[in-house]
Amino acid sequence: MKKKIVTLVLVVACMLMACGKTVKNDDTALAAVKSYCYENYPDIKEAESMVYWNIESSDDKQIVVLFRSYTGALVRFYIDSASGDTYITEYVDGITPEEEETGETFNIKEYM
Repeated sequence: MKKKIVTLVLVVACMLMACGKTVKNDDTALAAVKSYCYENYPDIKEAESMVYWNIESSDDKQIVVLFRSYTGALVRFYIDSASGDTYITEYVDGITPEEEETGETFNIKEYM
């Protein structure tokens, strides 16, 4: 019983530590977006030479990571530096008239 309580306390402590994380720098954001992409778009691994990621902009409040897909789509991840809340936009030349929100949101901290 005591061992279960200690384990539970450790799990809760780890969860609280993760909640306190902020996206401190561009490298952290870029690595987290790559982790997200690899997990959610597994075919990227097969087309690794035809995709790229880039930090488009960064300030104290927001980091924007651009992902260029092997299909030519430009996917931007808008990351709130403090909360980690992230939303995604996409632009495909000749298909979409402008950058559009995809409706996909998540917290980037889950991929750090």
